[in-house]
Amino acid sequence: MSATRRKTATLLGTWALITVIIAIMGPFGTVDMPYSHRLIFWGLLIGLNMAKWQLWYALLPRVLPDRLWAHVATAVTGALLLNLTLHLEIQGCYRLIGYPYVMPFGAIYPTAVALSGLFSVIGAILRLRESRKPAQAGPAVVPDPAAATGGAGTVPAVPPTGLLARAGVKDPTELLAVEAEDHYLRLHLSDGRRPLIHYRFRDAVLELAAVDGLQVHRGFWVAAAAVAGVERREGRKWALRLKNGLTVPVSESHMGAVRGRGWLTRAA
Repeated sequence: MSATRRKTATLLGTWALITVIIAIMGPFGTVDMPYSHRLIFWGLLIGLNMAKWQLWYALLPRVLPDRLWAHVATAVTGALLLNLTLHLEIQGCYRLIGYPYVMPFGAIYPTAVALSGLFSVIGAILRLRESRKPAQAGPAVVPDPAAATGGAGTVPAVPPTGLLARAGVKDPTELLAVEAEDHYLRLHLSDGRRPLIHYRFRDAVLELAAVDGLQVHRGFWVAAAAVAGVERREGRKWALRLKNGLTVPVSESHMGAVRGRGWLTRAA
């Protein structure tokens, strides 16, 4: 399953679980409603706010550094801005299930800002800590000397800019692969680090044009020096095995370029 599908499945599962639990509890006076009405009300309200936060993080400017203060500032700013319309959303959800209700702005805004701000700041800290954990050691792989160049020379030394600069990568040869995870990119580095950066995958691929590597999948870019071997899968499908043990699928649309580099001729 791709990273995007995993993220979507996780979000949908989280939304459904929270909706059911909150509907059973019936907070803020909703316990007096029939359960089916509570389920619809909280499903709409929770789903709408999850969508707002996802959009907020998707539209963040990429000029912010990958630092704790930037993540916290993003979370706090989102709490202040995204809750401005919450009272109208609550009114709308009530009306959709046949309960005419008017909620004053001040009745919910301070509480919503405090709660969403607290949880989003905690989430930002946890995401930053997780992104800086070293990768777990994968299965041992015997490097292929020919894979260091992929048949096209060594990786040129280019000054790190854009994505690499934000990830704190000073030497482009440290980069093994770039993996798309929804609106973020997971960098796999030779020292085991896996920083998670908010960035567009297509922009990263353009920036890495000067580095010896290829986009091998719609969500994967791989450095030539990282390729240690290949694996044959069902049918005509292939996957690259990297030095750090990571297995990267090769999509049909990129098969020609990968084959042209000679990567598929190595022993599986």
